[in-house]
Amino acid sequence: MALKTKSLRRLRFRIRRRWARRGEPHEVFLSAGAEFLPYRGAFAYFLRRPTGFDHIDARLANLRIATSLLQECDVTYFLVEELGYGRTYLGIDGDSTELVRAAFAEAARELPITIRTRWGRDGEIVAIEVHQKYIVPTTGQRFASRFSCVLEPWSPDEFTGAWAAPRLNGRVADLSETARSQVIDVDVGGLALPSFWELRMPSIFDISFPIDVVYMWVDGADPAWQQRKMARLGEEIAGLSAEAVSAVRFDQSDELRYSLRTLERYAPWVRNVFLVTDRQQPAWLDPSGRVTLVDHREILPAEAIPCFNSHAITAGLHRIEGLSEHFLLFNDDVMLGRLVAPQDFFASNGAAKFFPSKAALPSRTDAQEDPPVVGARRRSAQIVAELTGLEPRFGFKHTPVAFQRSLLGELAASIPAWRSTELAPFRSSRDVVPEWLHHWIGYARGRCVPAHIEYGYFDIGNSAAVKQLGSISRKAVRPAVLCVNDVTDDLVDGRHRHEVLKGMLELMFPWESDAERASSVRDRLHRTDGHHPVPLSEDGAV
Repeated sequence: MALKTKSLRRLRFRIRRRWARRGEPHEVFLSAGAEFLPYRGAFAYFLRRPTGFDHIDARLANLRIATSLLQECDVTYFLVEELGYGRTYLGIDGDSTELVRAAFAEAARELPITIRTRWGRDGEIVAIEVHQKYIVPTTGQRFASRFSCVLEPWSPDEFTGAWAAPRLNGRVADLSETARSQVIDVDVGGLALPSFWELRMPSIFDISFPIDVVYMWVDGADPAWQQRKMARLGEEIAGLSAEAVSAVRFDQSDELRYSLRTLERYAPWVRNVFLVTDRQQPAWLDPSGRVTLVDHREILPAEAIPCFNSHAITAGLHRIEGLSEHFLLFNDDVMLGRLVAPQDFFASNGAAKFFPSKAALPSRTDAQEDPPVVGARRRSAQIVAELTGLEPRFGFKHTPVAFQRSLLGELAASIPAWRSTELAPFRSSRDVVPEWLHHWIGYARGRCVPAHIEYGYFDIGNSAAVKQLGSISRKAVRPAVLCVNDVTDDLVDGRHRHEVLKGMLELMFPWESDAERASSVRDRLHRTDGHHPVPLSEDGAV
């Protein structure tokens, strides 16, 4: 241990001495805006960045550095592909490879950047990676080579003149002289990058149809809503389970605010956003923004109002006026953790993707009736078996739910239990679960397909889950989907639980979305301009 510590100290001294030789401006810059931290068994400088800096900003920052250096070299470059939560690939003329490498190596002596050259088996350069290292002190996130800009030499063929692709890119094998004459500009985070039409041609797997998002939201602390609930309970109290009317099912900690922030940041391809409520509106919601309010009375039968049953509300979503054929249903406690693509939720042929869980239905007992959630799932599985011959035994992960609007309408018109569910004001074991019927019957008809998505589920009533969420918040790239559900309250006090959750969500997603009012000085400081947080100085001050 002593030997290792001594070696690290010696390495740290060498790196500091190397940086000290780079001149006074860099020494001042580093002392104000960098931290010297352990990295891969050694030490490295990480440039400090303000809260809100994420994988998108890291990727774009490295892209700006690479394009600036290429322009100084007067070398032709073009965009090959961009990975939203990873690297960006730029192509260069293979004949300019040595010139670029020498220029970038020289720049690394003057700038806090890292250059890594990759060599092929034949001794030729196959890639040059450029990146800086960044750290967000408030969250502990570190961004390094995973978000680099990669320069690929496209070698010209001596006979045809075509530039051969150095790797499989899923688009083209080479670029002929004719293809290289069809130059287009591509906007990547506000940067206009040159590319070629053949590299940007739509793929068979690309999605061009519109996709909307629907939220279902309720404020269980609203006195008017509570009066409607108590009046409805007086009519329907017989036979209701405690789970169906539990206050925890209607509680909220402003999760919707943060969910909308992540939706705007990480799913810019979404067309419209609809918020389904019972004569309510979040106080912070900007009515002139992109979110359209939809009242329960617009999608449910008159005799079903007021409704406190999420199964019933979901069963009527296909009646939302102006809703696209393909749409996603978000619960307000579901958020995006990183950039996602339409292909994560739909196939290009229109099929909706669903994400099966490994949690099977519990065994039936004759001692007592199933709880509403379990009973509704069991009844849905029975209907699926009767109609398709398939017997689903497990449900789905807590992720955004992909729907086909037309399929929902077909099921609503053909399944009697669907209608009875719409008329049920509270959850019961006699309900059906619309997404179960949609996904499994759609699967039997070839309209839905199983898929996988990286996600994290956190029951915020459990102290261990809160710690896990804190660990996730420190990762440079988080899971695609985060669910902060609230189903237990035995380990963490309710009020403290919500304060902790809001604090963590504000730290993870501090920027303000277009759907919010600029209600405070703090909010205005976190407003975004083109999805980028307000620039701060290197030491994090405004």
